[in-house]
Amino acid sequence: MRRGGGVCVGKVVPFVLVMALAVAACGGGDGADAGEAIEGFGDAPNDGLGLSALNQAAHRDPEDARSAALDAVDSDDPEVRFAAAYALSLTGIAAGDAEVLRGLLADDDVRIRLLAAQTLAGAGFGDGVPVLISLLASDEPLRDGLRVWEVARRTLLDVTGQDLGLVAATDVEAATATIPAWAQWWDSASETFTPEPRSRVFG
Repeated sequence: MRRGGGVCVGKVVPFVLVMALAVAACGGGDGADAGEAIEGFGDAPNDGLGLSALNQAAHRDPEDARSAALDAVDSDDPEVRFAAAYALSLTGIAAGDAEVLRGLLADDDVRIRLLAAQTLAGAGFGDGVPVLISLLASDEPLRDGLRVWEVARRTLLDVTGQDLGLVAATDVEAATATIPAWAQWWDSASETFTPEPRSRVFG
């Protein structure tokens, strides 16, 4: 399974920041338009180049990138779905885009679930929070030794301002042990809580 990296303008959530490091290390993309960058993501020589192509396409024409992402988000290819979700994370989310990202919260690919949850939470939607809570139990690697639970941990701490034992968690077992407390908090807070928006559109 491929692992990813990229960059966003403005405040960013951790997974997007991690992806920025990959792109910086791998250099620029090939100038492809957004549709080509999304459809060809799985064929890029490495993730950094594939994501850099998406970054460049979104920066050149955010609306074209958004449109291409919405067209590709239902692809049978998980690499294309990931690239589409990533493009949406770069170009900001209108109300319709939020609904599309909500549909990715149940994707089979943990990278896509994580990215969709982070993008929603980072844009001020609470829908991604319960997914991030559940991902505290995932020890699947992303890249450079980073694990899903670590990214979910950082994002929850960032967008909620809560602790619930998670600040002290240094491994997946400790993070998993906080899930009941987080679930209880979410049960009581979900009707009124709004994550602090932390992402913005290119341009």
